[in-house]
Amino acid sequence: MSAETTALIVALAGVLGTLSATLITQRAAFKVKQLESDDLQRERSDERDEAARQHTLQLKRDTFAALNTAARRLRAMAHEALLAREQGDDYDLAKLIELRTSYRDALGQAQMILSDRGLIMADEANDALALVTGVARGDLRKLFPTAESFNEFRAWIDDPLVDSLRLLRRALREELGVVPESEDLLAERERLAAKRLKIEETLRPRWLDAWRD
Repeated sequence: MSAETTALIVALAGVLGTLSATLITQRAAFKVKQLESDDLQRERSDERDEAARQHTLQLKRDTFAALNTAARRLRAMAHEALLAREQGDDYDLAKLIELRTSYRDALGQAQMILSDRGLIMADEANDALALVTGVARGDLRKLFPTAESFNEFRAWIDDPLVDSLRLLRRALREELGVVPESEDLLAERERLAAKRLKIEETLRPRWLDAWRD
């Protein structure tokens, strides 16, 4: 092999080596950029997922807070109206109806996102509130022919009804993950439902008469 040929081969090898090194460097740089781009996309995706999760959680907080507040206000107003009716005083029927409407609106919103367990608690609270608001607007003399029967109903308002709202609040807090799930919640709900049904059974024979003009 001549010196010229050897020199040419060495020169070509050098050029090929340089080109290979350049290609390898470029490929490595592209790979790094691709990895950085993938990491950035994953980070942005995680941020979007977290933002969506926080938005959903805040929506649940707002919805459940509105339901809890509306339920407590309705119970307080119905109790106030009932005592006023007992004493022969006037009461704000329009306000009671307004609070009942606000509560039903809040309940309707909450029902869209409540779990089955939460719905069971909400249904019991709703039935209890429907009973007390219905009684508050009826003829108490026909519903409660004796002082004892009225006192029994007042005792239910001051204890089991309040407990029903407390259970609803506990269920809402469980839905938000604020407190752990209680194993006794459903059993307590059944106990309170039984007390409410007992009251309803007592009132049912007189219910229609209480609403007649």
